Amino acid sequence: MLTDYRKECIEYIQKICDEKGFRYKESFNPFEYIIETKFDYWKFIIPKNEVAPKKVMHCPKFRGDWHRQFAGEFSLEEIFTYIEEHERTKIKGEDINFSITDRDKMLAFSERSYKEVSFDVKDLECLAKLTLLDEELMIKVFKDKECAEILLKTVINRKKLKVLDTQVRDTTMILSGSSQMLDIYATNKRSKNYNFKVQICDMESREDYIRYCKKLLDTKIMMPVYEYNSKPETYVVFITKNDVFGENLPLYHIDCEIQENQECVCDEPHIICVNSKVTDDTELGKLMQDFHCTNVKDINDPVLAKKVKYFKEERTGVEIMCNEMELMREEVREETEKREKEKVIRNMLADHTSHDKIKLYTNATDEEIAKVEKEMLVK
Repeated sequence: MLTDYRKECIEYIQKICDEKGFRYKESFNPFEYIIETKFDYWKFIIPKNEVAPKKVMHCPKFRGDWHRQFAGEFSLEEIFTYIEEHERTKIKGEDINFSITDRDKMLAFSERSYKEVSFDVKDLECLAKLTLLDEELMIKVFKDKECAEILLKTVINRKKLKVLDTQVRDTTMILSGSSQMLDIYATNKRSKNYNFKVQICDMESREDYIRYCKKLLDTKIMMPVYEYNSKPETYVVFITKNDVFGENLPLYHIDCEIQENQECVCDEPHIICVNSKVTDDTELGKLMQDFHCTNVKDINDPVLAKKVKYFKEERTGVEIMCNEMELMREEVREETEKREKEKVIRNMLADHTSHDKIKLYTNATDEEIAKVEKEMLVK
């Protein structure tokens, strides 16, 4: 059930978007408001029980990351003024001056000095411990095309591969236990198309891994996200934190084949499991050594070292990572609140409480109650 204030916010936002040619987009998070402009996405976050936005997130539409643009307490009118001036400056092709508004608290973080940007100490401690085996850092580093090429050429052992594009896909709603997958579009000198889907996997047993693979292959995640002239050869690359097959092999290739002649007969994607536990002196082993490094100075590959250093030590990269961790904490809080709410609804339904009382005490919608009822019937 929407609060009166949220209804007013949505009506105001839709009205201004219509006037200025922007687009309001629905969010799964009831405390978020997302705006799409010609060049950018903007997200304001109004915390529960608050009446004013506390921060504004920004993401360039063409190949960007979400980052905190400014924080403070400001009205929707001020936010739209800022967005409109930001958009107008981009249309004119001028250098963006983030201090175009009068209020100091609306200065963009990207124009502040390192000392002026305050980072949470716990975030910095967490960032220092991250390695390329952590999804948060792996996705950011290998989204870079040059880094993605290093990964693929080493794992697939095809040195003529050329990465044309990379995209990050959110899998949270489809696959529990994993939130992001890197989708890579590549080709070779013969113009053959390849689609690589790369993900960190922390399964501990062969059985869990096989179940996960089967579930993955049955989802729409496997559909190509790019337009190809011909059907691409698709690979799913899992970089595993554990040796799930227990054979101490650096790679496990999983394909459907006739056992008698080893002929591949399946049209499914090729699955490659990279065992990060094998860190020998081979090319792949040295790459896996890099995946385990917390200290940038210990990374063998200079290209990977430079990119990891950007996200772990340089001001702009550190800010991106800290914002990412903040967003992850918010998602965890929201998911926890959602589960607690569903638990209360489930208990009230079990006690035969009427829908009207459930909505009154939990602020649940008819859809949320129906969802829990359906789950209870299945069980």
